[in-house]
Amino acid sequence: MPDAGYWIKYTAIRILRSHNPNTMKNYLLIACLLLTTVMNAQVETCIGNHGQMQTLFGGDRSFGGFIGIGTKFTTLNDQGGMMLGGEINGVFGHSLNLGFVGYGLVTDVYGVNRDDDNQRLYYEMGYGGLNIEPVFFSRRAFHFSAPVVIGAGGIGESRQRFIDIDEFDEDQDYGWPDFYNSDFFLVIEPGLQLEINLLRAVRLYGGASYRFVTDVDLPNTDVDRLGGISANFGLRFGWF
Repeated sequence: MPDAGYWIKYTAIRILRSHNPNTMKNYLLIACLLLTTVMNAQVETCIGNHGQMQTLFGGDRSFGGFIGIGTKFTTLNDQGGMMLGGEINGVFGHSLNLGFVGYGLVTDVYGVNRDDDNQRLYYEMGYGGLNIEPVFFSRRAFHFSAPVVIGAGGIGESRQRFIDIDEFDEDQDYGWPDFYNSDFFLVIEPGLQLEINLLRAVRLYGGASYRFVTDVDLPNTDVDRLGGISANFGLRFGWF
């Protein structure tokens, strides 16, 4: 049976030999449909051959890894704050990320207490831990994941920020702040995020999470002031 290429050639000859405009339009329409069919078949063939990740030794890659940088816009003590952090993860079967993450507060957030001069104290806070992240439909350009961070952190109140990105002076000697109050806590932070495959080795993500923390031994500080929702954004680089 003649293939699509034969019929395209046949239709092209009929168009050239025809002097009837209506007939030419009909043959031209048929040719366009045949050409579209052939192109679609070629695209499907390419997707079928190259949709799966190819490896040097054949078969699909079952293990990878990546590093990432991220930002969290969150609430602390009923105030907005920004945290910066990083992560390193292994990728198992394109469906599970397993590794470690860490974040630290980089903007001014006031605590609930004051120093001896009646000046309000700043929060210093950071946390990190194990990242367990199932990934769904990772082969698609747009997909999602459900990360859960399980770890620990620390919080303190100080008169001067350890890092103040608004008033940083390169000539000033920034030492570790003297904490008036400080304590450690445990944290669990489940979340949901959308990922976009920008390139084969680069992913952009955005999502939300909620931070649950244990009680801390800080005067007048309720645990609800330290937990809360976060909006998360970041980039990942590696082998997925």
